[in-house]
Amino acid sequence: MFVFLGYLMFLQELFFVCEEASKQPVAFVGGFVAGVLRLDIHDEPLSSWLQSNRRY
Repeated sequence: MFVFLGYLMFLQELFFVCEEASKQPVAFVGGFVAGVLRLDIHDEPLSSWLQSNRRY
C-alpha cells in the first residue's frame, strides 16, 4: 500500500516537472545542463545571461 502511494506521489511530481519544462523548454534544458556541469551561477557568462533573462 505504501509503495503504491509513494509511486503515485512520484508520478505527481514528475507531471509537475514535465508541465513546467513544456512551458519554457530552453530554460529548463539550460538549467538542467548547468546543474549537471555544476556551473556556478555567479560566474560569467551564466551570470549575465540570468540577469538579462529575468522575468520579474
